[in-house]
Amino acid sequence: MTLISDSTSSTTPTLLVFERTLKGRQRASWFTAEDADEAEQAAKPMGYTMLPVTDEAGPQLVAAQLPRGQYTRDGGAGVPFVARERLNRVLRAIAPDLADPIVETNHAPTENKVVRIHPRATVPVLIDVSTNPAPSAPSDWDEIKPGSVVLARDHHQEAWYEAVVLNVIGDVCRLRWRDYPGERIQTCRRNQLGLLYPNSSSKSAA
Repeated sequence: MTLISDSTSSTTPTLLVFERTLKGRQRASWFTAEDADEAEQAAKPMGYTMLPVTDEAGPQLVAAQLPRGQYTRDGGAGVPFVARERLNRVLRAIAPDLADPIVETNHAPTENKVVRIHPRATVPVLIDVSTNPAPSAPSDWDEIKPGSVVLARDHHQEAWYEAVVLNVIGDVCRLRWRDYPGERIQTCRRNQLGLLYPNSSSKSAA
């Protein structure tokens, strides 16, 4: 294919030639007044759309966004592929009806759906040393250990009941209700427990 024109003394676009292919690709280029007649004759049999560039701001925008076209002796027109948005930017300015519709984004206020991630609980996971540790009755909170019988608060009934400590790690105790062994195991801190015999020598809780 022999090119016979791709530049002239004029560099002002007067004719826009474009095509949208079945695969969604875009071809587009522009021609000057000197090339317009030959380009139109070459492009028309190939099914291209031709659009005169007459708007005052059109020529500058077309030249900035799209490549200059070419035509050949064998009747072809050199119209390269271009980015969809480049062609649409030109068409929206000089021929809005031919541009692809703009997909509008809904900017209406939406419900705040921020997910708040709470920090991990500071209570460690406790593994019971024994389900039936040797019983004891501490006289001080520092003496609480597996087997200690203490008072724990049942928040559902707003009452205090005897409980047996199953394990202790640091200040965290895991315990079960002494008189209700089938109830759910409780976990609480050492300073949340009550002593049966505070400030006295330890006594057997058996």
